Amino acid sequence: MKRLSNKNILLFAMIVMLVLLLTACTKKELPKETVSSEVTTPPAEVVEDFVLIAELSPTDKYLSPILCGVKVYGKNKDNYGNYTEIKFVFKDKEWISDELKIFPRMELRREDEHRMYLPTLENRDFISVIYGEKDSEDTIRENIIFFDWQTFMQIKPEELNILIVHKQSTDVVVSDDKSYTVTVAEKSKNDRDIFDEKKNIMKYNYGEVNVFALRKDKMGNYYDLYARIKNTGKNIKIPDRKQYEYGGPRASLLDLNGDGNDELVLVFWERNPEGVLTQSVCFMDIKAEKEVSLSDLGLEDIVEVTYQKEKRTIAHEDRVYKEYDVVACHHKRKEDYNKDNLKTIPTEEIKRISGDIDLALSLLTDPILFITEKKRPDIFVLQYGEKIELYHDWSMPMPFPKYNNGKEEITYENSVQMGLIDLDNDGIKEIVITMWVGKGTGYSATDLHIIDSTTMEEIVTLTNDDIAILISSYIDAKIVTKEEQVIINICVNNDSDNTYTHTVKRNENITYFETPSFTQSVGFTIDETNNKVTVGAGMMIAAPWYAGSFNADITVVDGKVQLTNIHFSFD
Repeated sequence: MKRLSNKNILLFAMIVMLVLLLTACTKKELPKETVSSEVTTPPAEVVEDFVLIAELSPTDKYLSPILCGVKVYGKNKDNYGNYTEIKFVFKDKEWISDELKIFPRMELRREDEHRMYLPTLENRDFISVIYGEKDSEDTIRENIIFFDWQTFMQIKPEELNILIVHKQSTDVVVSDDKSYTVTVAEKSKNDRDIFDEKKNIMKYNYGEVNVFALRKDKMGNYYDLYARIKNTGKNIKIPDRKQYEYGGPRASLLDLNGDGNDELVLVFWERNPEGVLTQSVCFMDIKAEKEVSLSDLGLEDIVEVTYQKEKRTIAHEDRVYKEYDVVACHHKRKEDYNKDNLKTIPTEEIKRISGDIDLALSLLTDPILFITEKKRPDIFVLQYGEKIELYHDWSMPMPFPKYNNGKEEITYENSVQMGLIDLDNDGIKEIVITMWVGKGTGYSATDLHIIDSTTMEEIVTLTNDDIAILISSYIDAKIVTKEEQVIINICVNNDSDNTYTHTVKRNENITYFETPSFTQSVGFTIDETNNKVTVGAGMMIAAPWYAGSFNADITVVDGKVQLTNIHFSFD
């Protein structure tokens, strides 16, 4: 056999490669051209923007389509042509989901409803959007999604007490000359008995927080509980808690860890088959809508939790009181309050004198004790320059409501006054604080605190009763009742030249006192300009009849309060 030269071998190889290439090109089919009225979406890896699927107008004729339209966008498609990433836009709010699938060839519909199914969302509208998802080549499944009207956040059907039932429809959907069978979604009440017998078991702070129960067990415990937070519009599911039908739960909005965000604190009592009530506490993160623990709040090393067997009396129907054995839960700080750990305890400044005088009064607002002890500690923190002192037994001042952009705020600006007055004339000014602490019909109480500014020790606290006793040590007063007149005789410091006589017309329907009363209305004035503190007390001669007032200056001599410049004024 004659062997081929290298040149011939190379030529033969090139011819073979050319034949194979032509054969492959002949067998490859060209893609068929597709025509569709639908807006097509490129492959997912190159998609940048959402595609507008539909713009939904409200079904309620009283709502403006311009202001209240919902736009639905989608991007990325699956094998059936469903958009797999969805964005809803309502006014200035957006809601995005990568769990929904929407088939754009089926018409989307919007519904607006108000209090139709709502067991816990009373007085609130919601929006429902009906859409289709293609789940096979020729079948579309209809679904419904719900949104809160105010926040445009998704609401789960069970929170609305709505049950979604899918049924095979006899109708078909025709799109691009192709027919699809449809499984329709129908709404119904999840449980008529639960809905009709829903129970508002607790209202806190004029409806700021409401706790609703949907069910009740054989022990008389409500469960399936929801807390509605009014100012956020949220309805939060409370997990694994029950509340005995009598006694009621307790709710509070407290910033437990001082991070600036309130937690919802709920205290429940659950009755067991033996009739014993067990207390439990639930901390809810309002923003995340989930339960959190003391550890989550960073308080596990600060708060001590103990359980104790006690007795509890609960009012039943028709004011019938019954006593229960209870296992009570107590929360308190592991470390007592003192000047050294004030930085770890929240305080609320209620009064400050700025400028050259560094004087500030704060209220210790530690919320820990409020969890199960039902109270905040009435502890005041007074700072004067570098000095700090705590006062445990002062009465709380009455707060005044203040409105900021329509929102009510609590302020002590008008009920607490402070100043520096030299009351004992020794050249060193005392710290003087007045607090308006109570009111009622014909009643007003103010406390006066006098504090040594050098040692920060309190010299004296004067209440209404203290002032009345002090006044009686300076005056001798009598009320004489005659047929047509009532005569008030007052002598000051047993001085016959310092007497007062006042006559009023007698009212036969009134019983007059034998001596005037000065306990009902007391007030103090701090006058730093003239370096004095004055006291005024209403002079009551019958209930509720004021005939004038007592007035005097307050001084301190050898650590004791004295009254000077005493005088009366009559109405």
